[in-house]
Amino acid sequence: MTRTTSAALALLCAAAPATAQTLAPRDTAHVGPAGSGGVGIFNPLTYTPTAGVELSTYPLAALIAPNGAMRAHLCTAEDAPLTLSWELGASLPSAAFLSGPPLGLAGYVTPSCKVHAAEPDRAPNDCQRPGAVFAPSLGLAASWGRDDVLTAKVDYTYGFLLSGERGTPLDTWAPLNLLFAPVFDTWRAHLGVRYDHALLPGWRVAAEAHLYRVARGPVPGRDPHTFVAHLGTDLRTTTHTRLTFGAMYWNSDQRAVEVEPDADGYSRFVHVRSHDFGPTLDFLWRWGD
Repeated sequence: MTRTTSAALALLCAAAPATAQTLAPRDTAHVGPAGSGGVGIFNPLTYTPTAGVELSTYPLAALIAPNGAMRAHLCTAEDAPLTLSWELGASLPSAAFLSGPPLGLAGYVTPSCKVHAAEPDRAPNDCQRPGAVFAPSLGLAASWGRDDVLTAKVDYTYGFLLSGERGTPLDTWAPLNLLFAPVFDTWRAHLGVRYDHALLPGWRVAAEAHLYRVARGPVPGRDPHTFVAHLGTDLRTTTHTRLTFGAMYWNSDQRAVEVEPDADGYSRFVHVRSHDFGPTLDFLWRWGD
């Protein structure tokens, strides 16, 4: 055996333990050690300044709607793989409607109000831009398991109207309806379950199911319930990075109708729920674990 071959084998053996280490599950109730953190393109930026406390924000969303959250370890069972944590968050989602694209949504899902801005004394003032809303949230998470983890989360967000009017609830794509529900629908409640399973040391799959409930809008109001499902997979790319991708499904009431014949041979409009699908893709970097 040559020296070059021996050196290559030695290097491979030295790297094998890190490669064989099981990829950690995501979106659980566990809080990482002090100094750890992570970030993704669409996933939140997280940092643990001290043991048991994690801070987070969504950087892309913060450009149009400032947001932040603190998650704290509550307890860990001594004789079972059970962990509990709680989360306190806050955001200013109404800031997204102060300007137009690309750094805002005014003129896209709400009026741009350019006429009113140019002529504020013009009557009537029919600008329907929503007022300023502050949205705090409170949540609780519980995780069972170590390598394969089952996590349940429940949270509640209420939008306090600081100025102006609340605005008419959006009639747009289901994810935007849910994201801005505290602005237009007053509050949003959420119950979610996620199961994260390791197929191989560097390969995980996860399945999620979520139920959302918002305050019922003005008459004629939509069904306030939305069901969301997600199926995804994580693949290790380096020791501290991973690629995650999958598909998401939304079932919601977006006022869609279909024409159906009745028993007398006439046609009538029937309200039906909408089905939306979308891909998910992100590149994640994690450090300090």
